[in-house]
Amino acid sequence: MNKTFIVSLIIGVSFTCLMILVGIIIDESISREPTYTTSYKNINVSQAKQLMSESKLTIIDCRPGCGSCQFNKGHIPGAQLSTKPNAFVNWTDDILAYCNDGSYGEKFCEQLVNHTYGKIYNLEGGWNAWRLWDG
Repeated sequence: MNKTFIVSLIIGVSFTCLMILVGIIIDESISREPTYTTSYKNINVSQAKQLMSESKLTIIDCRPGCGSCQFNKGHIPGAQLSTKPNAFVNWTDDILAYCNDGSYGEKFCEQLVNHTYGKIYNLEGGWNAWRLWDG
C-alpha cells in the first residue's frame, strides 16, 4: 500500500468517527428537551417561605370573585393577581399558587399540570394560613 492511500484512509476513518460522535451529541441534546410538570405539591407556610428565600418563584394570588379587592387588602409579598391558569402555559419558573383557604389554589394548580415546566405548589390554608402564621 502506498503512503497516500494510508493517509487518505486514516483521514476518512477519522472523519467518519467524528461525524458519528457529532450525531450522538446532537441526539443527546435533542432527547433532553424539557418536559411538562406532571403534578403539584401542597406545602405549608413554612415551606413556602423557605422556597421564596431559596429560588426564583412566581407567586400567584388566585383568589376568585373580587380578587382585586382582596389583593388590595393584603397579599403575599411579590404575588401577582391572576385567576387564569392559561396565562402561565409554558411557564418555566416554579409557581406557588394561593387563594383564601387553599381549595381554589388546588384547582388552579391542577389546571397548570402538564402545561408548565417549573414545579407547581399550592399553599395549604391559603392567605388565611399565611396571615395567621407566626413562625
